[in-house]
Amino acid sequence: MIGIVLNTNNASITDLQTTANKLLLISNQVIITSDDQNIQNHFSLHPSIKIISQQRPFKHNDCLSEIYAASLYCSGQSDFVTLSTKFKQLKPAILSTLANNSNCYAATIKQSYYSISHFNIDNYDLSQYLSLDNFSLRQFITQEIQCLPLTFSTGDMF
Repeated sequence: MIGIVLNTNNASITDLQTTANKLLLISNQVIITSDDQNIQNHFSLHPSIKIISQQRPFKHNDCLSEIYAASLYCSGQSDFVTLSTKFKQLKPAILSTLANNSNCYAATIKQSYYSISHFNIDNYDLSQYLSLDNFSLRQFITQEIQCLPLTFSTGDMF
């Protein structure tokens, strides 16, 4: 299982580190997509954290371009767990529960968290989907790969 830090808000190095550390609790490797040299330098000493660049032709399309870059880095079908830096305060037990279930995303009764998810995909299938110019993470998670919500109480999540 590979963790992907979704850096949706151009987070600080501290926030990236916090998010990556949470993912390392359940995965062997974590991928962060960034072209920032400071971020690359900071994480160069962490063998379990790989910094990669976004890749064309789907560069700068938010979360899906980060997932696309990770799918290029990993060959074949890959098992990914994603966590956005916006939710760095997520309790580790939520990630453990997601890791133990396939094709799912975190949700509460009032909100769905598509950037906290677990799914399998390969680069070919993802690139075919992105070539349709649909960059909605919600639609990708719920319709394309048909992930189901794992519902938690709000108090259990954060």
